[in-house]
Amino acid sequence: MNCSSLPDNQTADFIERFFPFTYNQILENDSGCYDFVNHEYVIWHRSLAEALPLSVQQYGYDSIPNLYTILDTSSLDSAGISRTAEQTFLGNKGRGTLIGIVDTGIDYTNPLLRDPDGSTRIAAIWDQTIQSGTPPQGFAYGTEYARETINAALSSEDPASLVPSVDDTGHGTFVASLAAGGADISEQFLGAAPECTIAMVKLKTAKQYLKEYYCIASDAVCYQETDLLLGVKY
Repeated sequence: MNCSSLPDNQTADFIERFFPFTYNQILENDSGCYDFVNHEYVIWHRSLAEALPLSVQQYGYDSIPNLYTILDTSSLDSAGISRTAEQTFLGNKGRGTLIGIVDTGIDYTNPLLRDPDGSTRIAAIWDQTIQSGTPPQGFAYGTEYARETINAALSSEDPASLVPSVDDTGHGTFVASLAAGGADISEQFLGAAPECTIAMVKLKTAKQYLKEYYCIASDAVCYQETDLLLGVKY
């Protein structure tokens, strides 16, 4: 199976426990591709035609990826993040810290996410939805945009020609701004760690076969567990 086909809707994805004594068996199995998440889990990709029909009896409860949607701000408020972001007297601005965010993407042109000289504070973006560029090392799909490329885009008259990654809903940009946004005096706003560096993963939407399995509307915005796992790994 060609691993470059992973993002399409003809490939099924499964989460499996990884045991060292099965390593050679996994590598010798030609029925799919594998992504090793960590020392405990591996993601198995195989032909959708071979995988259907999905059933807990065949694959087990934990193997079929769950689906998730974005959170509203109430969770951020209940966790105390919003209140913490308002406490400027804490004096900890996050310099030397990297914050990883797995979400809907990021508006890298947003002034709140840039240094005073206009350069980006984003270390990299892994956009799982764009298949025309180079994936991150060790990953088989999506496109990675490094800091240098983002800065070049910000200096360009047409940033999207260099970095076409966008935040379609604004949710990822909102989360990034709350966690790492710089000061906006007019709005009396300051992020929790305004001097930190950001790594963003833009999730691709869940595959249609999983929406059908969970009886979710085809136009619903949701994301599958396997992409989340790989986003955290990145």
